[in-house]
Amino acid sequence: CGHVHNFWYNRHGDTDCYILPSTAFVRHDYSELSRVAPALDAEHGRNDLPKLGFFLVRIYERGHVCHVVRTYGATLDPGAALAPTGETVAPLHSRENVRAPLGLDLRQPWAEVVEITATGAVDEFERKKVRNDYPLLALWEMGVRTLRVPFQDLEDAGVRERMRLLRHMGHRFIVYTFDVPRGRTRDLLIEHHDVVDTWEVVALWPDVARILEGIAEIKGKAPLAVSLSRLRGKDHAHPGGGRFYHFIDHGFVPSEREAIEQLVLMGARDVVDGVTYRILRQDSPWRAIGSAAEIVAAAGLRATVVVRMASQNPAQAFNDDLANANRVAEALAAAMAQSTRGVAVVIDGFADIDRGYFVRTGLVDRRWNPRLGAHVVRNLYGALNETSELIVGGDVYEASGGRVVTLHRPTELLALVLPEPHARLHGVPASAGSELTSGLARVIDLETGSITRQPWQRRDDGLAIADGIACAVPMLTCFAAG
Repeated sequence: CGHVHNFWYNRHGDTDCYILPSTAFVRHDYSELSRVAPALDAEHGRNDLPKLGFFLVRIYERGHVCHVVRTYGATLDPGAALAPTGETVAPLHSRENVRAPLGLDLRQPWAEVVEITATGAVDEFERKKVRNDYPLLALWEMGVRTLRVPFQDLEDAGVRERMRLLRHMGHRFIVYTFDVPRGRTRDLLIEHHDVVDTWEVVALWPDVARILEGIAEIKGKAPLAVSLSRLRGKDHAHPGGGRFYHFIDHGFVPSEREAIEQLVLMGARDVVDGVTYRILRQDSPWRAIGSAAEIVAAAGLRATVVVRMASQNPAQAFNDDLANANRVAEALAAAMAQSTRGVAVVIDGFADIDRGYFVRTGLVDRRWNPRLGAHVVRNLYGALNETSELIVGGDVYEASGGRVVTLHRPTELLALVLPEPHARLHGVPASAGSELTSGLARVIDLETGSITRQPWQRRDDGLAIADGIACAVPMLTCFAAG
């Protein structure tokens, strides 16, 4: 049904129930779902263009998925014909995206129940209580499955049941706690372990032996996969200037190989399944994720790698959508390249943080509408998963106007272009795709998903594209022989 012109999803028994978006206008009283005012040109929320659209339903032998198609209010003049759309990437719903090693950290409330003001129009005698499902719509649109949440989501009965419901749609949950929980918290974890795919324990390093014992005791009562994270104390702060270390930070860093080896000597492999890393803003996700993968492979463990979108300075803002989208694209490429080595990657930047500390834009804005990063995740996931062929990592190259990350499939060399503004790609270095000589490259705009074709040939300096490719957003160029 679609009467209220906004999206919701519920499940009654074994039946999925959807309320559809509208192609015409949004019921603007539901703008209360967002904690920011409607856009200035949005008619008090009625003309929130990114929320306008319809569902394309794919029917399978067992089940279905609903893909949102955002129309942004586009219309045709009477009698006009719809222009051909051309070749585009086929997106994957979270339920379809079985190879999805990139997840998201959900800092903001993502299943929040909000009271809608009694406006005096359609409601006068009470406020409506409704859940904000626009975060869920954005997750499905991107094909993201893994969600990292604090333990308080498991404590909240309503959110907990929402987590249980969404596992039906393919979602998986990393639930984190500080230290080993006790009392009622411990009992809740054991009782509802079926909702938790990975339990992440943040540990003070001097207490790690005690914490391992506590984890073992709980795992004896509930079959939980566990990832251990290291709390960063003041001893890890950058000295100088007499400044106080103002933020809480945790996760191993790739340079701490000895700490991982020490865990193994303590018998941690008998208790925990993996460890949690953090990647600093100034570090390349490609190189850092690769280093983490090597360390945990040697230790016989798995890794969850959290890619930070903020720096260590709480006053520094990162509001450059292109730079942020480039970072997410690089992290997704690295996650795909390392997925067979037991590595999962989580982006710490789902929605905008526009106040307080560590300000940065996210994959979606404060109205839960997609930014460039959301489009890039959606289309890059679709492009990399268009076949089930194994994807192998290549290397990262500094290029004129940006950086290039290469990946390999049995039949193609993939070049992910992470551009600076107004960059132009003329090819990839000679060391990549040495067996290829010439062909027609598929060039995918990762903002729109549109695909064009460009001839290329091997030269002494690499694979060259005759006229080059203008890159205003991240692009994926697929070179194949023939």
